[in-house]
Amino acid sequence: RISYNRTCNLFAQFCVQTFRINNKGGKYGVAKAVSIIKIGNKKNDTEVTLKKGKTAQITAIEIKKDKKIKHHRNLCYESSNTKVVTVTSDGVIKAMRKGNCKIWVYAQNGVYKVITVTVKNFYVRISFTADAHIFMTT
Repeated sequence: RISYNRTCNLFAQFCVQTFRINNKGGKYGVAKAVSIIKIGNKKNDTEVTLKKGKTAQITAIEIKKDKKIKHHRNLCYESSNTKVVTVTSDGVIKAMRKGNCKIWVYAQNGVYKVITVTVKNFYVRISFTADAHIFMTT
């Protein structure tokens, strides 16, 4: 028995098509979910705030349903707005300019997790003291 599912996302204008073959006696299974382990140094969170120009690494895994997963494709990453945040195939996100966007992390069978990213501008404040010391704060 083969079942067909198509998931469309209007914001990112792409579709993910998945085919699932129901094989109860098979050796391999599929992922039931994607889990975000950490983003940068924040653990178990699906929201991140970055300053413009900074990067962070997404660490994610597939959670198996019942049997081990035979991988034919790694997790995929996609940004809803590449003008605000870009993401590499390895899960490195880079803040490009101020704004908000979402990043989808997809497993090979179409299950996904959404990460919300907020980018803030990076400001440097320079102050001078009377004895010619310079202080820089962000």
